Amino acid sequence: MEHRVSELESTPPRVINLEQTVGQLEVQFKTMNDDISEIKKESKETHKLVASLGEDVRKLFYTGVVLASVASTLLLGLKLYDTWQSIQQRNATELQQ
Repeated sequence: MEHRVSELESTPPRVINLEQTVGQLEVQFKTMNDDISEIKKESKETHKLVASLGEDVRKLFYTGVVLASVASTLLLGLKLYDTWQSIQQRNATELQQ
C-alpha cells in the first residue's frame, strides 16, 4: 500500500495534466450532448409550428377561394338582374310607343 501511495505521489506532471485534460474533455462532451439534445428538441418544436402554419395557410387559402366564389356569384347575379331590368325597361318603352 505504501508503495502505491508513493507511486501516486510521484505521478509525473504530464500524467496529471493529461488527467485534467480528460476531465475537461468529459465536461465539454457532456455540454455538447446537452446542446445537441436541446437543438433536437427545438427542431421538433419548430417542425410542429411550421406544420401548423402550413395548415393555417391552407385553411386561409380555401376560405379565400370560397369568398371569391361567393363574390363572383353575387356579381354575376347583380349583372344578370341589371340586364333583366334593362330588357324590362326597353320592352315597357316599346309598348308605350
